[in-house]
Order: sequence, then C-alpha cells, then structure tokens
Amino acid sequence: MSFKDLVSTISSNNDIPAGTVRKVAKALVESIKASVESGEDLKLPGLKIKTKVIPAREATETFKARPEMKRTVVKLYQANDRDAD
Repeated sequence: MSFKDLVSTISSNNDIPAGTVRKVAKALVESIKASVESGEDLKLPGLKIKTKVIPAREATETFKARPEMKRTVVKLYQANDRDAD
C-alpha cells in the first residue's frame, strides 16, 4: 500500500479531509523514524517496534571489521496479547 493509498483509505473511512490525514500521517512517520534512529522502543496499539544497536567491531584474525548496525523488529499482536511481552 502506498502512502497515498493509506491517506485516501483513512480519509474515506473516517470522513477526515485528506490534507489533515496526510499531515498527521507524516508526523507519525517522522516520530516512528526518530524512535528507530534513537534506538528507543515504541509501543503502539497492536504494534511494538524495538531497535537493537549492534556496536561496531574492529577486524581480528577471524572476523572482518563491521560498522555499527541497527536492527529493528516490528511485532504485531492482538489487543489481548499486548501485555504478553
């Protein structure tokens, strides 16, 4: 689904002007992006986003050097499962 499709669907289903939906959706995306970039966990209804920062590693005889990496996991869950984690 494209961003345009998402905005259109939310706008149609909730009788909210598309411009308003677009502004809110862009703000939400920026907030999620900032959370992931900072490594902060984010809990939303039915969704949990967890980012793990893997530190850089210098080269050794056995391993090549590796830059710092971020791994982000998105978990979907039912409303009654949200307290399971």
